[in-house]
Amino acid sequence: MRVVFLILSLFVSFSFSGNLPDCVKGEEGVVICKETGKMWQDDRRCKPIIRSVAKDINNWYEAKDFCEKLNLAGFSDWRLPGADELKKMQYFGKHPYFKYYRRFSYYWTNETKFFDRDVAMCISSREGKERWFNKKTPFDTRCVRDL
Repeated sequence: MRVVFLILSLFVSFSFSGNLPDCVKGEEGVVICKETGKMWQDDRRCKPIIRSVAKDINNWYEAKDFCEKLNLAGFSDWRLPGADELKKMQYFGKHPYFKYYRRFSYYWTNETKFFDRDVAMCISSREGKERWFNKKTPFDTRCVRDL
């Protein structure tokens, strides 16, 4: 059983560790990815210390509002990322760029269903999988902006 788990863990680890764009840690809690033309939020608000503290985790409406009002590193044009943008930054294990990164969580995207406006897409930080959740469900938020 341990051998199967180890092999599976190595497969998952290699699957997600080689696809990251080339990025650098910037000042003031940001990660800059010139290859993709994105700047990512990376401050304490991305990873609450206590998961049950509701003010630190956001439902989709709060996440969207938070990103639109965020002023970080001298920029105020932040937004929720699209699913494809966020999936490019997923990493299994200790993230090489993000200091504040929860490995076993979901992060909100800006994508909603056309026929059901009460749900939005989240991306699993562990597997990079897409999943639809009710917008009132609390999950983590990481804002992005275009360079």
